[in-house]
Amino acid sequence: MKGDNTNDFPAKVLLFGEYTALLQSDILAVPLNKFYGTWKFNPGIDNSSLVSLARYLTHSRYSELFQKDVFLDDIKKGLYFDSGINPGYGIGSSGALAAAVFDSYYKQKYGNLNDIKEILASIESFFHGTSSGIDPLVSFTRKGVFFSKNKISLIDSPYRGTNHFYLLDSGIKRSTSHFVKIFNDKRNNTAFLNNALNPLIRLNNEIIKLYLNNSDENVFTIFRDISHIQFDFFKEMIPEKLLPLWEKTLSLPDIKIKLCGAGGGGYFLIITKTENLPGFLSEKFGIIKL
Repeated sequence: MKGDNTNDFPAKVLLFGEYTALLQSDILAVPLNKFYGTWKFNPGIDNSSLVSLARYLTHSRYSELFQKDVFLDDIKKGLYFDSGINPGYGIGSSGALAAAVFDSYYKQKYGNLNDIKEILASIESFFHGTSSGIDPLVSFTRKGVFFSKNKISLIDSPYRGTNHFYLLDSGIKRSTSHFVKIFNDKRNNTAFLNNALNPLIRLNNEIIKLYLNNSDENVFTIFRDISHIQFDFFKEMIPEKLLPLWEKTLSLPDIKIKLCGAGGGGYFLIITKTENLPGFLSEKFGIIKL
C-alpha cells in the first residue's frame, strides 16, 4: 500500500535517535510512504476501539479542541481506520491513526509545531501511555522531522547523497516497552554509559547533521561506528537470526546495519555504498529501499 493523497497517513522510519533520544539527543524521522492508513466507512463493522479512543480523548488535556460529537457520529456510520502499517514493527501504526484523528476531528490543526506535537502526543498516549508526538507529527505533516533541543524542523528531502538506505524486515513483532526497560536497566551502568551511550549520542547528532547536508563518506563512516557499538552493547535488541549476518557486515567495506527504533524485531536500517545488496541478506529477509 502506498499513500498518494492528503487522506492517507504514512508510516514513519526513525532513521537516527534510537535510545539516545531518551537522553535528549537529536532525532531524525522520515515518512515511509510505502505503508499508510486512511479513513473508510463500513456500516456494521466492529469499531469499538474508536469509541474507547473517543472517550479517552474527551478527558484529555486538549478535550476542548476535540470534536467528540462529530467523531462519534462518524463511528456510528461505520468509520474505521484501514491501515497497512504493521503493528509491532516500530513504523508508527498508532502514530498514523493519531494523525488521522487530529486531522479530521480537532479544531486547531496549524500553528506552532511544538504545540501540534503535544496535541498529537496526547492522542497517541491512548495506545502507549506516553508518546513523544514525533511519530504522528511525521504522519500528519508527511515530511521528515528533525528534533533538536525542543526545536522542530520539517525536512522536505532529507538526503540526496550517493549512499543507499534500506529497511531489513526481521519478520518479528516486538514490544517497544520491553526493550526500553532493558535499556533503562543498562543505562545506569557506568561502563555502558561511558563506552556506549556517550559515544552514541555524539555520533548520532553528528550523523544527522551530515545526513541533512548530503554528505557521503562521513555518513557511512559514522553509521559504521554506530553499528559496531550497537553490536557490542545492544545484543539483546538484535534477533538471534540476525546476529551472525550483522557480525559479517562489520568486516565488509560497503554495507552496515543498525537498529531502527527499539530493535528486537520489526525493521533494521541498512546503509550501502552500492545499490545491490549481498545475497546473504536479500535472500533471507524482506528488503525495502528508502
